[in-house]
Amino acid sequence: MFSLFGSLGFLLNAQTEISRIGGIDGEVVGNCIDASLNLTSSAFHSVTAAFTTIGFYVHADLLEYVNGPFMKWATLIYLVAAFGGLISMALGQPPRNYLWFFVGPAIFHWLIGTTAPTQGVAWMISNDLQDQSQVWKHAEIGITQSGYWKRLLQTNSGLKVNVTNDSTAGPDAPAQVAMPLVWLDAVVSDTVQQLTTIVGVNNQDDQGGGDWNLNLTSPGNLHNPNNTDVTPVCGDSSRPPTYTVMSGLKWTYLNNIASAKISSPQARDAFTRFMSNECGDKFNEAVSPELFTSASNSKGDSVPKSVMKDSYDNSGDLVDVNQRYSLLKYKLAQQVVPFPRSLRKLLADTKEISNPAQGWPGDDYTGWLEAVRWGDDTGTKLKAVLRSDRIRCDTYLDILIYYLRYQAAEIFVQGFENANPQVGWRAEHSVYGMLYGWDLEPRSGSTIPKPDQIRFVQDLIFVHLVRNEMALVPKAYTPKHSNSQLVKLHSESYNRTLGSVNKFAEVYTWALMMPYMQGIVLY
Repeated sequence: MFSLFGSLGFLLNAQTEISRIGGIDGEVVGNCIDASLNLTSSAFHSVTAAFTTIGFYVHADLLEYVNGPFMKWATLIYLVAAFGGLISMALGQPPRNYLWFFVGPAIFHWLIGTTAPTQGVAWMISNDLQDQSQVWKHAEIGITQSGYWKRLLQTNSGLKVNVTNDSTAGPDAPAQVAMPLVWLDAVVSDTVQQLTTIVGVNNQDDQGGGDWNLNLTSPGNLHNPNNTDVTPVCGDSSRPPTYTVMSGLKWTYLNNIASAKISSPQARDAFTRFMSNECGDKFNEAVSPELFTSASNSKGDSVPKSVMKDSYDNSGDLVDVNQRYSLLKYKLAQQVVPFPRSLRKLLADTKEISNPAQGWPGDDYTGWLEAVRWGDDTGTKLKAVLRSDRIRCDTYLDILIYYLRYQAAEIFVQGFENANPQVGWRAEHSVYGMLYGWDLEPRSGSTIPKPDQIRFVQDLIFVHLVRNEMALVPKAYTPKHSNSQLVKLHSESYNRTLGSVNKFAEVYTWALMMPYMQGIVLY
């Protein structure tokens, strides 16, 4: 009987030798890794891949103990099981009660005795290999501190884990892991990757054609952008970095726009004082109550183009943009108010202007003043303004608008340039990724080219910045709403300020936790 089950184990082992799990080869990952590097499965996150890689080496360590020092215990257990099966057979028990006493040890021997080599798990998203060096950095300590690796060092002291992303990457020696485990992990990994590829959720390609959708005016496509200065994947110029994380960042981009606020206490105080004093009264006098109410209750194309009183001529046609604010400019120019201390502090860094004739102020400006493109005689005018104890309301408003424009640009830089998900991506790619799929037509049948997409987002930030700050100051008019409209407005306000933020915080927290939890389970 022992010979029978020994032969069964030999046949099972011999059969699996033919179907060893093959690694992810060079055809899939380009020049990232050598074709001989045996990565038998994949994960969507570097932390998950690192945990699983460490788990393989710990698993190999346990198998060595089971197949080594504990082998005598396995023999004893097998003998006990065999005697138990014989006794059950002699007592006339049903075969299902004692069959596993005979078959179970052979199957268990096959499960743990048939091993396959693996050097780890690939960090892949939709069949695209990511920066595998991150996986090796995360997994290096766990691999090198395992008992399996330390025993390997006894015979080869030069072994190491190469935390690179080239042909020498990864552990120098593979882990001998139970073949069924490697096979199951590979099946699940391949299924997930293929389903992701089939669904296409990570691909945003330019479709071409005659539609007006923004994706038809792209700088290339997000999956394979036509951008030569982006660092390619694995040194392969035909495979630039994929924009797989774009879908997870859209809420972040939109929130940066919708929640735009003034960051300077002096600027917020100056803005509040402008709307609260005589300047605010003159400003409100130039606003049409009818158009303001219409704008507050209208949606879509029915929103009026302007709420200023002189926006439309006698025939009801919209006047030129330069004429829409003539009444506002006139009223503000007639009003003078005391110079607010907060506004003076905001302009305090203009005191040492050496060359006021420059279009760009130069190095003598600091902070936000350096970022604003002023007129030729700006320095002289600002000095004259600062010497006075009073300021005209139109000058007051000009300075505030300049600062709000600067603040909007700063939010754009922080949200779309400094927060790019991958090295080499510029702001235009983040903007395009956020606007992808939006049906934007500045004019009927027209599209938004790449430079105008950036200006559109900057203007969008500026509009929301003004809207959010206007909500904190005395209002010119309070539109009347029905009870149902008030409920909708309160609900939208809550979702905009708290609801969506709380939900995103939950998603963000789980997004950070899940790779660790999944990795620990796979470990």
